[in-house]
Amino acid sequence: MAKPALGRGLGALLGRTGMSREKPGFDLFFRRGQRCARLEPPMSQVLEIEVPDDVLLEMQKDSHALAREMRLAAAVKWYELGMLSQGKAAEIAALSRAEFIKELSRYKVSPFQETVSDILAAADDARR
Repeated sequence: MAKPALGRGLGALLGRTGMSREKPGFDLFFRRGQRCARLEPPMSQVLEIEVPDDVLLEMQKDSHALAREMRLAAAVKWYELGMLSQGKAAEIAALSRAEFIKELSRYKVSPFQETVSDILAAADDARR
């Protein structure tokens, strides 16, 4: 697919990407010939992190793969610390909740945030 030429206007660019200019945070995409709509969070931020080239070489990843891995690692750690719910952590990692739970096992993090003492306390409360 040819890229739109510069100067053709936003309409030509939006027409090719399927994005909508009418509603912020709303875009269209196509799946097997179907026109689908997806609501995106209205606000998000792009963060830049400088990483030395030798880190990319050592991890044997390109910059996009490393960015995905860093998002996942941050989301897993924040979930592990109880700072995020599974849903929000999955959103940060750009994964479904089920995919995020699978990735938790790769990082050896439990999908359950309750500690043994929390579970025992809840069991005691239930008996009363």
